[in-house]
Amino acid sequence: MQKIGVVVAMEEELSPVLGKLGSAEIVCHHPYFVKKIALGSSELYLVKSGVGEISAAGAAQFLLTAYGCEALWNFGVVGGLTDEMDFNRVVLVDRVVHYAFDTSAIDHVAPGFYVDLGRMYFETDRNLLAAAKAAFPDYRTVTIASADRFVAKPEEKQALAETFSADVCDMESAAVAQVCTVNRVPFAVLRCISDLADD
Repeated sequence: MQKIGVVVAMEEELSPVLGKLGSAEIVCHHPYFVKKIALGSSELYLVKSGVGEISAAGAAQFLLTAYGCEALWNFGVVGGLTDEMDFNRVVLVDRVVHYAFDTSAIDHVAPGFYVDLGRMYFETDRNLLAAAKAAFPDYRTVTIASADRFVAKPEEKQALAETFSADVCDMESAAVAQVCTVNRVPFAVLRCISDLADD
């Protein structure tokens, strides 16, 4: 049976999913609240990480270490950065950039670039993305700009869209992406637009 981890920041994002999937077994209370659900030939381990990249990184690593999850999904709400990102639109993430990571003062690389990993963008797993696109062909694939801050001002959103070719922004995806990358575990990200570029 395949073990799949699901990282969600807030209870408001987790509760509707649990309502659709049915009863879940509580398998852990501390350090993270984890529920397990059997779904077809898979076991889902769902963790509510808390908001922000440090919380998400800890929860993601916990699922990999404690339960041996073979893939991770990250989902929840995001902010739209462009006019095409309508309220309540569901999107699949193609790649993630940690836009607040900046070592340019010492190594002269662009903000968001990880010298030790040799990359700026973390691509989601191609097989998981293809399976999701096959199941939901109307869902658009996007680039997500992620960092540990809430982006509210329209001019900040525009700057992220222009600098990183990003469509949406959040506070957890970069953490999940990096944890999965260093652990060599496939990951995918599914998000829903909760606020717009000019709102």
